[in-house]
Order: sequence, then structure tokens, then C-alpha cells
Amino acid sequence: MRKFMLLLLPLAVAVVAANASNPVSLGYSTETTISEPDTRACSSGALHYNHNGSFENGYAWQYDGVVPPYYGCFGEAYDLGAVTVHCGAYWLTQIGYFTGQRADCYVWEGGVTRPPGAVVGVVTGVLFSGIAYWPSISQHDVDLNIDVTGEFTVGYWGNWPGSGPCGWYVAADLDGEQGHPWTNIAPGIGYPTGWQDPSIVWGYTPALGIGVWAGLSAAACCQGDVCTISTESECTGLGGEWHPDCASCDPNPCIARVCCTDGVCSIVPEHECTGIDAEWHSEWTSCDPNPCPPPPLRACCLLGECTLLTRSVCEGTGGMWHLDWETCDPNPCWQPGDCDDYAGTPEIVGSVETPGTAIGVAVREGLAYVADYRSGLQVIDVTDPASPQIVGGVDTPGGAANVAVSGTHAYVADYGSGLQVIDITDPRSPQIVGSVDTWGWANGVAVTGAYAYVADSHYGLYVIDITDPYSPQIVGSVNMCYPYRLVVLGSYAYVADEACGLQVVDITNPANPRIVGGVETPAQAMDVAVSGGYACVAAWTSGLQVIDVTNPASPQIAGSVDTPDCADAVTVEGNYAYVGDDHSGLQVVDIRNPQSPQLVGSLDTPDRAVGVAVSWPSVYVADCASGLQILPAQCDPASNPDADYQITSTMLLRTYPNPGSGQALIRFQTRDEGPVRAGVYDLAGRLVRELSDGVFGAGVHELSWDERDGASRAVKAGIYLIRLSTAEGTTTERLVILR
Repeated sequence: MRKFMLLLLPLAVAVVAANASNPVSLGYSTETTISEPDTRACSSGALHYNHNGSFENGYAWQYDGVVPPYYGCFGEAYDLGAVTVHCGAYWLTQIGYFTGQRADCYVWEGGVTRPPGAVVGVVTGVLFSGIAYWPSISQHDVDLNIDVTGEFTVGYWGNWPGSGPCGWYVAADLDGEQGHPWTNIAPGIGYPTGWQDPSIVWGYTPALGIGVWAGLSAAACCQGDVCTISTESECTGLGGEWHPDCASCDPNPCIARVCCTDGVCSIVPEHECTGIDAEWHSEWTSCDPNPCPPPPLRACCLLGECTLLTRSVCEGTGGMWHLDWETCDPNPCWQPGDCDDYAGTPEIVGSVETPGTAIGVAVREGLAYVADYRSGLQVIDVTDPASPQIVGGVDTPGGAANVAVSGTHAYVADYGSGLQVIDITDPRSPQIVGSVDTWGWANGVAVTGAYAYVADSHYGLYVIDITDPYSPQIVGSVNMCYPYRLVVLGSYAYVADEACGLQVVDITNPANPRIVGGVETPAQAMDVAVSGGYACVAAWTSGLQVIDVTNPASPQIAGSVDTPDCADAVTVEGNYAYVGDDHSGLQVVDIRNPQSPQLVGSLDTPDRAVGVAVSWPSVYVADCASGLQILPAQCDPASNPDADYQITSTMLLRTYPNPGSGQALIRFQTRDEGPVRAGVYDLAGRLVRELSDGVFGAGVHELSWDERDGASRAVKAGIYLIRLSTAEGTTTERLVILR
């Protein structure tokens, strides 16, 4: 359920007195609730609507205002190009007079630049079952399957001509952006006859609760290598293969050629050759022998450590890849003096004010991307942390609340305007190239592979296919309480779901994401970061909660530490969690012992720290009215090759060689005799291989791992976590596997 309480005004059922009570309304209210539909008739297309997600009134015609075939109808107009209108979506309510009256659901041509015209299609005798009672409103989807080109109006006519009170009311949005609402007024009842704006009857009405599920009606048809644009029926009639996901023949989706990705060869059409450093070769037709050159190994920087990796492996594990660095000797990643010790008196390194309100930030390759709320996306050059400079920006239609960066695009959770896809090929001139609206308020976004995952605070988690950035498509969703932010690792999305705590969602099937586990937090879960089998949750007035997610079906709170104000954001790098603590700035928490996280220190920021990102050795804070603040990261002895390293109670573990390929030696020290459990985990926290679960005496011990999983299969190249648990606590070491 979604509840809107803008002003506390009394509910009333009001009848417009003039004209023999033909037009009726329910009276202005800001306490309406929208019931999420249990099921949707539509299995195709994306949902489009002109309202803002809340409604303040409901309208209907009755008595002489309802005349066949469709005087007294309501409609909302759209222009989506050449599409199939798969379904109409109708937001309705009633006050007790619904007795099974039927509706005729229409699509008319026109409605955006001119009044609706000829009927394009109609489905008669529709029964809207389960209509909610005012002030609740319910959504009803009706199969239409009507092809349109250009502007059209979708609507309905309630079949109760002259018979008495109306069966239901269409929901009316009174405070949103201007849509294209229509009503068809019967003659002789005191109003202008024909298609009119409802505002002339009921007062200012930007939009009605009538939407449409629509998708491309004409798409690419392949007959061998020849591509044409046609409807599905035309294509199959010619014996072709119809591609509903391709609206263009440029590039030609019918021609499959060699695609090289990290040295791997595949035969695909050009539009399917995607990914980091993917190259499509129109002149190559075979993968036997493999014509793809091996990918270059270059320096990958992660937490100040240098490893020679391919770009996809490096960036896939959160590192920064440097094409120009061919060696790690000397280490080009370590920058001594740039980090600081928060147990002392760290200072802000640099800052820059943004034109709006900075509430989210992502950093990549010397650029910070700031979600600046009413000022959209701001791109900031941070190559000199002491003097960051805004180099570009683009306004977004809603309020930029969060941002993720992948490839050549930034993905912005744009509050009331869903997901905005922004081309950042030229950081000086970012451009919105695609978007898709979500049901409520998009607050969080994460991107991995071909999908973006959006935390929508009045619906749940949306899974969006971003294969075509110009036309992102919602492919799946799951209801939640009030999801705010999220992170995606492997097959799971970890969602900070405010009052419902942490939710773990299986995203193996993007069309059917499923909540598989969850745990309530003492206060609202606002943000989440996952590392080494633990989720660190910023839990508002309850500080940082550290949650064991090694079993996604049963996450358990392992430890916690309170923060001075309200923990609003969190990210994890190495052994430390960095918490945006609202009015108390940045808090740094040592999480090497998840059962007993320790507050190391803090650095206050000028305004409110509500977004945090780390790109070693700096921390980037979205600080509301004070824009972007750049702070030093906490110095980590394990990342500093010059540090005098000694094993302590929370530093028990070393792995050799690292990186490795073939066999890994794990060396650890115990101070007393006791149980020791050691295992290998992937970055999503899933157990790859158990190495030991027994009793060890005091002293130095060694284990070996043949770099195979529990089923004796060789693991893929990438970064793995060696996790060791003793009576003194738990510690984790990263191990890079090369192939």
C-alpha cells in the first residue's frame, strides 16, 4: 500500500450541484491510498502514465451525462510512436454503488495536439472486479492489443446510461505535471459538448488515472541477412524471424559476426556485442580458430594494491584499471601520505559546491558523478583532490537521488521520474539518452551487466534491461516496504528497506526477482554495502549494523556500533566502513571483527553527509547544501607496503602467492588453542570451498587451496575472500586468481 499525506484535509464526497448532478466528484483529499494490483493482465510492454503517482479526487458522469456509445467517457492521451497498446491501465475507486456494471475500453486516434478522433479499437463488456472503496484506489489492467502510430487516447466508458448512480470513479491527479486528460460531454446538460478537458467541469486537473502498457509494434524482421521493419504478423507471414527488441536495422541485427570480449570469441549480431572492451568484427565469420587477440594485462589498483589483470576482471571486482601501466614494480597504486589516521585529527582535502543538493555520489577514473537532486547530475574532475572542478552537468526531470556508473553511461535514480540513462562519453556534455518511469519514487540504483536495479520507495525493487540505453525496459519487480538504497553482488541484491530492515533478493531470473531472506534492523535501514560475507547497513538512529549474509536465506546481525547522529549512507573499502552520519559528517568504523566493530574516528563536514563513495585513497561525501567534500581514507596497514606489519588479534592471516594461479598457501597464527574455521568465499559472500573446521594449537599454521570449488571445479579468474574465524574473531584476506 502507498499512502500520501500532503495536507490534513477532511474527506468528503461532493456532488457538483449544477446540471442535474450529471458530473460528480468525491471531493479533494490528500489521504488516498493506492492498492498495488495483486496481478496484472499485461505480460508485455512498459507501463506509461501521466499522473505523478498520487491522486486527490475521483470523477464520474451519471444520469443524462452517460449516453452510448461513449458520451461520459474518460481518457488520457499519449504519443509513443509506432507501438502496440497491449493493455489499458485504469486507477478506479467506488463508494458502494458498484453492482457489476460493465465498461467499454477504447483507443481513439489523436489526443495530444488535437482532440481524440476516430475509434482505433474497442473491447466491450469489461468487468472491473475488486474496485477499491474511497479513499483507497485500485489499478485495473485490461488486455487491448491494438496497434497505433503517433498520438492516441486510451480510456473507458462506464455502461450505466440514465440508470442512476455511477458504479465507479476514475482517479484524478490534481498536483502533478500536465498530462492530456479528456472527457466526452453529452449534449444538453449545460456544458460544451464533445471532447473537453475535465478542468472545465471539475476544476484544474493535470491528469487522470488512465495509463497504457505499450511496446513496439514494428521491429526488425530478419530473412537471412536481410533486415526490414515490419509487424510480427507480416514478418512471420514472410517466413522471417521477428526481433521485438530491435526497432532499427542500423546496425543490422540479422548479420552475426565475430565478437571479441577479453579474448573470448562469439558469433552475435552487432547490437549484442556489448561489455567492457567488446569489439565486433564484420569481416570475421568463424571462431575456429579463435581470431580474438588475448586481452592485455595491466595494472589494476584496489585499495592501494597493484595486480596485473584484464580490464573486465579488474573493474568487475571494483578496481581501477590503467592501460598505460604495464608493471606493478614499483607499485603505481600506492600514494603514501594521501590517507590519514582517523584516530588523530584528519582534515578535509578539498571541496566544491554544487548548484543543487548533493545526496548521492559515484567515482570512476578521476571523475565524481554527483546526484544533485533538483540540479540533476553534476560531473566533477577530482584528479586533483585539493581542487575539484565541475566540468559538466545535465538536469533531470525529477530529483537526482542516487547514481551508478557503468561503461559509457551514468544511471540516475531520479525520484519521481524513475531511471534516467545518461551518456557520459564526453564528461563536459553529458546527455540523457533514455529513461523509464517506475511506480513511485526512485531513490537507489545499482548496475551490473545488462541490468539496472532500482529501489523504488513506494513499490519495491525494479529490474530494468539496459541492453539498449536508448530504450531501457522494466523486465521484473518485487514488492517491498520502502526500499531506499541497494547493492548488487553476484546473484543477489541486498536492499536497505527502511522499516523492514535488510532484504536479500535472488535476481538469478531478472523477470522474477524473489525475496529469499531478510532481517529487521533496530531502526530504518537507509543504505547497505557488502564485503566478505557481511552486509554493513546504515541503520539511521541505530548506527552501523554488521549482518552475516553467508546464508542469504537467513541473514543474522553479527555486531553493531552506534554513531553520533543518524547513519544515512555507507560504503566499505578494505577493513573499514565509511558511514555518512548526517549532521555528524563521516564516521570511520573498523570492521575486521564483525562481531565487535569499532569506531576509529570521524571528520565532520559543513552540512549533512548523506552519500559516500571511496576511490582509494580518498573518500567522497555528498554533503547536501555543501556539495562534494573530499576526505582522506583511513590508512590500512595491509595496503601499505612500507608499514611494519605484525600479526595481532585481528590480523591473523596471510596468503601466498597473491596474485596466484594454481595453488594458494594460507598462513595464519593463533594465540591459544581453539576452534578455527577457514573458507573461501566469492565477493557476494557465497561459500566457494571450506578449507578447515577443526581445533588448532597456539602458533603459526598453514593451509593450502588448489583453487577449486567444493565440486572440484577450477574457479574463474577474479578476486576471492579467504575468511578465518577463531575465538578471537573473524578476519578476511583478498586473494586474486589469474588464469
